Amino acid sequence: MKTVNVIYKHLPDSVQRYPQVLLHECDEAIVSLDRLMPYKPIVAEGSVLVERGDFAVWFIFPNAWYDTGVVYDSIGRFKGYYCDILKPVERRPDGYETTDLFLDLWVFPDGRYVVLDREEFDEALKQGWLAKPVAERAENELQRLTEDVEKRSFPKPIVRRLGGLPEDARSLLEAIGKG
Repeated sequence: MKTVNVIYKHLPDSVQRYPQVLLHECDEAIVSLDRLMPYKPIVAEGSVLVERGDFAVWFIFPNAWYDTGVVYDSIGRFKGYYCDILKPVERRPDGYETTDLFLDLWVFPDGRYVVLDREEFDEALKQGWLAKPVAERAENELQRLTEDVEKRSFPKPIVRRLGGLPEDARSLLEAIGKG
């Protein structure tokens, strides 16, 4: 089993490190497994989208301005897709580094979607944490993703192929201290 280390920057000055289990790596994507541990549940439209103990199979696409997490609850039931709008990843010898651009997209299993963290994005603009061209790119990427969802061309084929939760997810994560 191989791990990948994710350096995740959240402006203006937060840097978090997430060790994850590397599931697959190719020119198209880096695919990893993680246990989600948000400080508080992420709730929208009357549903708990993400809570402590959920699993995610993450897809990082080279040169893309977003990632895609296939989210499962703590017993392995599919909950939906979580997309972070972010700067394209920078590869590191042991993983990658990226910067969050605040906007997020949640896609329910039935194809409905909700934009998350718009208030954080607006505050980041107000505070000057995001340069105008970067903010515009983030908005454009979010718009493109929502159009893909509406056209039913989301997620990418590799996500559909490799986004299943491994049967041994718990033991894989326990091996890196995230069980």
